[in-house]
Amino acid sequence: MGYYMSQWNTRFFIPAEYKANALQAIKYLAQNEPSMRGKRRQSGKKVETWLSWVDMAYLQDTTLYKALEKWRWTPAENEAGDIIDIRFDGEKLGDEALLFDALAPFVREGSYIEMHGEDETWWRWWFHNGGCHEVTPTILWGEGMDGEQEA
Repeated sequence: MGYYMSQWNTRFFIPAEYKANALQAIKYLAQNEPSMRGKRRQSGKKVETWLSWVDMAYLQDTTLYKALEKWRWTPAENEAGDIIDIRFDGEKLGDEALLFDALAPFVREGSYIEMHGEDETWWRWWFHNGGCHEVTPTILWGEGMDGEQEA
């Protein structure tokens, strides 16, 4: 089970000089998020933890690009090394709110990722004032397009 979603529109940017800090934020999340959903123990010691959808053991020695791919998001980079776009490669909603909250201080103000859910819900993860906010649209149809027919 899960909630299917697809990506529709995006304006997303992380400057190259913030990528190392953004990666550290993801690693910190992996080590300290109290809502860890999975744990593997060996000889009574925790050897691996993960959030829904993401095997955190793979985040330790990696780049931001590869870490985002582990979360099912593929970034695009320009020649300067800035992340200039991001695309969802999964099918279902996971722990994106946690990921984007961790990344928000490093994402350019006004960036957004627009999504569409299986139940026809639309939303954006909008990056504003150093945070990530989930916002929903108000849809207005043009005059005469309300579905009413004249008799």
